[in-house]
Amino acid sequence: MKETETWEQLVPLPMEGVDISPKQEEGMLKVIERGHSCNKALELDSNDEKGLFCRGEDHLVVNDFELAWADFWKVLQLYPNNEATKAQLAVCQQQICRQLAWEKKLYANMFERLAEEENKVKPEASSGDNPTDTEMKKEQKSNTTESQSQVETEA
Repeated sequence: MKETETWEQLVPLPMEGVDISPKQEEGMLKVIERGHSCNKALELDSNDEKGLFCRGEDHLVVNDFELAWADFWKVLQLYPNNEATKAQLAVCQQQICRQLAWEKKLYANMFERLAEEENKVKPEASSGDNPTDTEMKKEQKSNTTESQSQVETEA
């Protein structure tokens, strides 16, 4: 971390207004500093095992499971015997599955609620002066039979 950077400049916007303890703040600063170090190491060597692994761990800490998985996968491709990376990939996969299940549940409930609200609105709208589909079809049939009879009488 540069000496001119402050905590407010380093923390992403979603963290603004969140009350955290000094111990948590210190932990976040360490993660950010380590992230900078990992990125610098990867600028020098994009296949650096420790740099990719540490950056993957940092992504895990901030719940960015897809990016963590990508870093661990790259480490495993370069160094297939790395057991720690295999374990971290399993953790990432579990977290991704949990997150997807949670999102699925969240959105499923959301769509069910929207459907219920629409069903409540539909009976109110159909009780008005607007004709229903069956009434419109009956009217169309009667109009076509009347026009056919007019054509026959004219001929």
